[in-house]
Amino acid sequence: MPHERLTDIEIRLEYQDRTIHELNDVLIAQQGQIDQLQRDLEKFRLLLDGDGQSFGPANDKPPHY
Repeated sequence: MPHERLTDIEIRLEYQDRTIHELNDVLIAQQGQIDQLQRDLEKFRLLLDGDGQSFGPANDKPPHY
């Protein structure tokens, strides 16, 4: 009986260890995505002028002004 109980605890520990590693892999991937999104956001911020309006043809004054 004690040997079976120890085996059961070892099996559960192995499953928990595998789950922790899988969760860690997911967290690493998510952090990579967050880092990329932050870099992209910073690029977009640099494309904005002081008024918060992006520059380009859509925001240029028409030629008759």
